[in-house]
Amino acid sequence: MPVGEEVLALPEDGDELSLGPANEPEAPADGEVAAIANFAGDLVAEISRPLLLAGRSMAALLAASALAYLLDVKLPPLPGGGELKLTEGLNHVGEASTRPSGLLVANSPADDDAAADVLSPGGTVWPCAAALCRWLARDADLRGASVLELGSGTGVGGLYTAGLGARKVLLTDGRAGLAELQRANIRQNEHLLPDPARIACAQLRWGSDAPPPGPWDWVIGSGCTVEVADETMVALAATCAALLRPDGAPPPRLILAHDHRPNPDARSDVEPLLEGVDGAVGDENLRLFAVAASREGLGLRQLRYERPTEEERARGRFAVSVLEVLGGKES
Repeated sequence: MPVGEEVLALPEDGDELSLGPANEPEAPADGEVAAIANFAGDLVAEISRPLLLAGRSMAALLAASALAYLLDVKLPPLPGGGELKLTEGLNHVGEASTRPSGLLVANSPADDDAAADVLSPGGTVWPCAAALCRWLARDADLRGASVLELGSGTGVGGLYTAGLGARKVLLTDGRAGLAELQRANIRQNEHLLPDPARIACAQLRWGSDAPPPGPWDWVIGSGCTVEVADETMVALAATCAALLRPDGAPPPRLILAHDHRPNPDARSDVEPLLEGVDGAVGDENLRLFAVAASREGLGLRQLRYERPTEEERARGRFAVSVLEVLGGKES
């Protein structure tokens, strides 16, 4: 092994990862779930990038490994029975070696912005992405449709729509470094996609870049509303408004999937704009987006709400929603 390289030893196939005492840990209380959820959500954003830029690559990769273990998201199969195989940010950076756990550990990731982008939250498949795929498979007719994905990250949502028969798919993200990860996932799943599917990648910075010209039948996104930052939600709402008011074409349906990450410091009352929306209490992320959307003349409608199982709660998973962003008379 070249001097200076590090190897992270993970359990061999059939071995169990020791968590300390033999007794199984109890499921955390609601307050602990909130803390775990917020920790998992912020882990890569707050640790990976600065550690990468400081040259401590293995620590950043360990943080990404922990997040992948906590989430362990399973996507629904496509109608033909095939399953998307997605490379996530951890797998993509540097020279990787496969382990029985399914995680890939990179020895020497590039110390640059592209590496930081793919190790960001955008390089991870989140639970709400699986919820979006389940809703699309059950309730959307995508045969021959044109689809724009916002905040594509790994490209999971757009690729799934292609597998459901979408004719044209554009994967977009504000982080330019994620484009190569998306292209890798397109190549990896070509055999599952119908011949007519055309998939491309483009950078789209919410609020500053003009939306790609359509017409678009569907606009989708998952995990776009996980950041508690008013300026980010304002920018996302502005982009949604522009997409829902195309010149000379019918507006698309705009569907966003959201992880309800409870914030202990959030308001305890329900935002009037979210009255009747399950999971809205204590969800500051969703409140910020609802307020920003309202200022753009947009509204939200909850299409699906999924509660985590007890096992998922013990791993720090959160409830998820599929929401439709409504514009004009619909809102």
